[in-house]
Amino acid sequence: MPIRIFFALFLLVLTCPFTLTASELRTALVIGNGAYSSGPLKNPVNDATDMAAALKKAGFTVSLKKNAKLQEMEEAIEGFGNSLKRGGVGLFYFAGHGVQVNGVNYLLPIGAKINKESDVKYQAVDANRILDEMASANNGLNIVLLDACRDNPFAKSFRSASRGLAIVSSAPTGTFISYSTGPGQVARDGEGRNSPYTGALLHYMREPGIPITDMFMKVRQKLRRETGQVPWELSSLEGKFFFVSGKSGLADGTAVLERKTAADNELQAERAKLEAERTNLQKEKDLLEQRKVLEEERQKLEAEKKQMASIKPPIPAMSKELRRDGRFIAYDNGTVLDTKTNLMWAAKDNGYMIKWSDAKKYCEAYRGGGYTDWRMPTADELAGLYDQSKNQKDESRPEPGNGVHLNDLIDLTHSVIWASDKRGVDEVAYFNFSYGSKMWWHEHSRNDAHAIPVRSVSKQSAANEIGRDSSFISHGDGTVTDTKTGLMWAAKGNKSSLDWESAKAYCDNYRGGGYTDWRMPTQSELAGLYEPERAIRWKVTPLIDVPDECWANETRSIEAAYFAFLNGGRGWRHHNLFKIGALPVRSLIAKKESRFIDHGNGTITDTKTGLMWAARDNGESIHWPKAKKYCEDFFLGGYRDWRLPTTAELAGLYDNNKRYKALGRFPVNLTELIGISDCSTWTSDSRGAESADFDFCNGKQGWWDRNYFVKPVLPVRSAK
Repeated sequence: MPIRIFFALFLLVLTCPFTLTASELRTALVIGNGAYSSGPLKNPVNDATDMAAALKKAGFTVSLKKNAKLQEMEEAIEGFGNSLKRGGVGLFYFAGHGVQVNGVNYLLPIGAKINKESDVKYQAVDANRILDEMASANNGLNIVLLDACRDNPFAKSFRSASRGLAIVSSAPTGTFISYSTGPGQVARDGEGRNSPYTGALLHYMREPGIPITDMFMKVRQKLRRETGQVPWELSSLEGKFFFVSGKSGLADGTAVLERKTAADNELQAERAKLEAERTNLQKEKDLLEQRKVLEEERQKLEAEKKQMASIKPPIPAMSKELRRDGRFIAYDNGTVLDTKTNLMWAAKDNGYMIKWSDAKKYCEAYRGGGYTDWRMPTADELAGLYDQSKNQKDESRPEPGNGVHLNDLIDLTHSVIWASDKRGVDEVAYFNFSYGSKMWWHEHSRNDAHAIPVRSVSKQSAANEIGRDSSFISHGDGTVTDTKTGLMWAAKGNKSSLDWESAKAYCDNYRGGGYTDWRMPTQSELAGLYEPERAIRWKVTPLIDVPDECWANETRSIEAAYFAFLNGGRGWRHHNLFKIGALPVRSLIAKKESRFIDHGNGTITDTKTGLMWAARDNGESIHWPKAKKYCEDFFLGGYRDWRLPTTAELAGLYDNNKRYKALGRFPVNLTELIGISDCSTWTSDSRGAESADFDFCNGKQGWWDRNYFVKPVLPVRSAK
């Protein structure tokens, strides 16, 4: 009897017309973006949440993303495309901002940094990406719903001002595309929980037995009647599709396809159970393997600890001397040594009013010169700096009689400095450099003093060498010098899993030993550390703790170079998908490129113009007033006369024969000794409410609202 039923059902299926029902495999990706920094929307997250719930009831397996950033959207779309390769029906829904540039539609992620029209291509998702994934999957039927025709929040910074989205000219066969409004038109976000378009979709999707084309006719009629908004569709469907089947079955045998026997359900349950057991078993195997590796690493670590137990804690080395004033010596790492008291001071106070408790935290967290033992000074230590014969200007109180009496190698911007002394329950001390006196305040009632860190220096601190191995010298400041190559390496690499861009930022921002010119090494420089004849696991000097694999500076297309210290291998990997370690390096020998000289302390001299430049810009985009203050407060190489450059001075750096990818991955035309994080930087030129920038991609000046637009800044000083 069961065999007869099976053959009867089989013949009935063969004679049924092509109709897609809930029994088909259904996969959906739903994204709702509303938390934009420019032009935020209140409904997209609600729209996406409600749409995901409705699709689940219609038999879809749904992946829901709320307020997704660029990488999250791209990974979700790629995963969606892989899921479609199993066949069935695919549905993509997006609610949020969408823009068209040169006839191409882009969906905007959260956190997109768009200052001009050309940024859209790199900061947003090309809508054609979804259609490409569907075409590649060849799954038969796909639906694209775009509630993304809301107004362009960046329109005023675009050269062209096209409204709404463009209509796609072609799509894979078996595709249904719906826009929330017509081409070039702007859809409403809505006053209620949902946008008008999504609200109408949710209303009709629940009705059983309506083909998708008829359902969207009803959506269009409802929207045009209530709001005047007219949705558009494109369709290359070759069969009918129903979100919800009819009560008495769909066309010609559909009900037979939807019914499943108890045996089928049991079989699927058994398969799911078996798959779950297989997955759990594999997880247990992986866990055992990881525990085995961890135990091996733990044993090696214990052996290394025993080997290092006899080594005393290192003392960080002092840097290059800049100048002297009596018993005081100023160094180029922002520190000043008092040779009489063996105290090392920060070269500048914190620069703003602060409470005593916050001043103590500031001093203990200070890392000037690469040292970690900074603290708040006592009143007696501050009194040791007081010198009536010296007189600096008190910037906070410029009127006569309010001078600051101490040597000018230490820059105090306020005459009152917190001390670490306490008495009673809540009284704390401060020292006044105008009058040379110690006084007391209630700890929680005042915040009108500054802070300056201090640390105690051992007389033997100059002997900073703590170990040697062949051509390598280990220093007490966490650095290792290779006397053969003239390179200084960080004594320990970053073994966290980093993509290439994060690893490069880690190296550029590393401040070991107080140096500011660290960078990512080349593949050849990393290979120079590898010594295959060594008997240890990592074939490098034991003075450097290297990652198993390490990113290198070279790039090509979407790949970056790396080096493997386990086997000496070199290779290329996708710079975003793979995550490995990083090892900073710096050059001890001053580099010279034509007219430019790298001094190794974070400064670059242009011998043609007599200008000294910072070797790196500030690393972030800021408004022009903040950029100007950043340059004027900048302290590097022992100099305090840095300033914002003119357009002509920046144009003097532009060289059409030079071209490299900036830290922000834009191709720029200038010497590679100077690193910039974007294609353009602020200049000092201003007119009205606008200030100028200089673009190293095209060598041109531009004008921008100084309080609205943000750009990085590159400090300069006159070296002559």
